[in-house]
Amino acid sequence: MTKEDIKSWVEDGLHQRMVKECEDFAEVIKDMTTSQIRKFFGEVKRIEANFTESKDNIFMLAPRLAYSCGRKGGDKIKPFYDILKPALKSISTQDDKQHEKFKRFVKVLECIVAFHKEKAKS
Repeated sequence: MTKEDIKSWVEDGLHQRMVKECEDFAEVIKDMTTSQIRKFFGEVKRIEANFTESKDNIFMLAPRLAYSCGRKGGDKIKPFYDILKPALKSISTQDDKQHEKFKRFVKVLECIVAFHKEKAKS
């Protein structure tokens, strides 16, 4: 998975290849702790649950990940941040497609989290 892939999926629509790419990417981030990825995922799901009221929080997702990269153990989060950064920038733009882009971002992230869980167990 490349930065361009994920940005394209978020902006233009999901692609069947996404599942395999997310599975491969989970191998790259397998050293991330479950709590690190779940904390970020939880914030995304909170925004999703009340999008209209919470959409202003989308722009804070990238800085929160950047902060995590700077903390102890942040080197394990860096690949996750690097791959998501262009997509996060795209969904932070408030336009008439923001909600659709955000929903696609959530699906990509769900896929990554699911495969990360599998890789972390093995």
